[in-house]
Amino acid sequence: EDELPTHKAALSGRLLSEEEQPEHDLLGNLVDQKSWRRLAASVNTSSYTGPLNFMEAITGIDRTHYWNYDGSFTTPPCTEVVDWYNLMGKATLSVAQLNKFKYAMGWSAAGGNFRNAQPLRGRTVYGCTQLPQPVVLKNWYPYNADYWASGSHNSNPVCKHGTFQSPIDFEKCAVPTNREAIGITWATQTVELTNNGHTVQITAKNDGAARGKMTYGKKQYTLIQCHWHWGSEHRISGLQLPLEVHCVHQLDGTEEAPSYGVFGVFYELSEKTNPFLARFEDQLPSAPHGRRLDEAEEQVHGLNLFGHPIINGSKGRRLASSYTSSSFTGPLDMQALYSGVDTSKFWDYEGSFTTPPCTEAVDFYIMMGRAGMTMAQLNKFKAAIGWDTAEANGNFRPPQPLNGRAVSGCDSIGSAETPVVVPVIDEETCPSQAPLITLQAITAAGVLIIFAVVAIGASKTLMGSSMAGNSPNQAQVYGKSGGDNFSSGKKQDVEATLAKIQEDLKALMSGNISAMQAKSEENSRLVGDTVELAKEIKENMKGLTVSNTQDRDAHPAQAGQPDGSPMLSRGEMSA
Repeated sequence: EDELPTHKAALSGRLLSEEEQPEHDLLGNLVDQKSWRRLAASVNTSSYTGPLNFMEAITGIDRTHYWNYDGSFTTPPCTEVVDWYNLMGKATLSVAQLNKFKYAMGWSAAGGNFRNAQPLRGRTVYGCTQLPQPVVLKNWYPYNADYWASGSHNSNPVCKHGTFQSPIDFEKCAVPTNREAIGITWATQTVELTNNGHTVQITAKNDGAARGKMTYGKKQYTLIQCHWHWGSEHRISGLQLPLEVHCVHQLDGTEEAPSYGVFGVFYELSEKTNPFLARFEDQLPSAPHGRRLDEAEEQVHGLNLFGHPIINGSKGRRLASSYTSSSFTGPLDMQALYSGVDTSKFWDYEGSFTTPPCTEAVDFYIMMGRAGMTMAQLNKFKAAIGWDTAEANGNFRPPQPLNGRAVSGCDSIGSAETPVVVPVIDEETCPSQAPLITLQAITAAGVLIIFAVVAIGASKTLMGSSMAGNSPNQAQVYGKSGGDNFSSGKKQDVEATLAKIQEDLKALMSGNISAMQAKSEENSRLVGDTVELAKEIKENMKGLTVSNTQDRDAHPAQAGQPDGSPMLSRGEMSA
């Protein structure tokens, strides 16, 4: 292992260019296309010459258990004259040994020097008397952490045990941070509108940087695709919005170990049609019917970082039958997607893809502002995306723990559940005084009702006195104190007070607290005046009672009717 010839040294020799149209011998060695002689300069040879016991390579492995089939060389020219015998047992090596072989072989940028598994095309593979039962993979939705960790397509333990998982629940932002807007240069371009079995997606079709960029700070990303989730995956203080779009970008300069940036926008229901969605809402592709993600026959297939099914072991080649395409191809103004949304107000944090394999290599930029859409548009997306069942009810993953991560974007956090208690300063700035005002109004109304009873009693007494005739005591009581003024002025005061009582009682019964609040000072003055008036009426009633008693004793004839005839009793009047 310490004398392995390196790939780097081999490359320093003479490598054939594409123009030279290289040929290979049966063992895959590069040869001259005319003489068919091996090109010695293309091989790097070690100084190690052995001797070597080849049996040590399979020490401890049971050679009675193996697969065998008819096949070919795994390198060009792929000659189909090979009988394969692959042992089921495995040898072991240390990580240090593996790294030495990887360094010597090279091809790290390509992910290794292997060929993808090829189709059987009816061939028989021998070695097993009983095949294992196929594993039925679980659906992605509704979300189940155990299934995503092991038991669904492209499952990965990081989905359950990762510490930088997405989505998350944002705290409601009271004061957004004042910072630069995210730079967006998405181009108007042709697109591919597809349904990959778990979402509807628009893929930008321009080449490379021409697709458009997203820039924030020193980071620059290139647009790849946008897709939708209903309901929203991220939440705001527990609130889930009807729809959320994620526009996925790759961070520039991370070709070998890709990192990503996601630009996200929430949607809320509106009476106005969203013009961007209206461009293709009637051409949304429905979920594929041929092979869904939950079918056992697909157990041999994996998914790429975006969750698209791919051929097992292939170099990321997607399965054509795993998605459906729309006839809509644009051109589409991609920047219209976030029209009306302030790109300077957003949350950002480090997270992961929200579908398996939950790769923790994503910078999220989620806008605080929301785009609008009608209920009809939402229903079209729900119907196209699918997952509208009693169990799933959407293609979203619920919020994941923050685990100490920082979320930027807010200078001040607001809470809808815990209202801030504001100290009482005055009535104009504190509308929360309504309960106190209501109590004051009820108290005032009670006093007014008491006064009304007193006033009515007084009026009955006055009416009784008037029926007894115009006694000099009556003139003495009212005349000496300004009888005409009392008869007119005090009567008007009583009528005005009673009218005021009726008005305030109506306001109180109708719950018009604001009206009572506006009259609080007036009611206070009215209560004071009413008390004084009640005292005066009470004193006058005492004087009137004494005077009437004296008059009846001094003038018995006047105790009857005005003409001096005796008054009839109720029984006599009935007769």
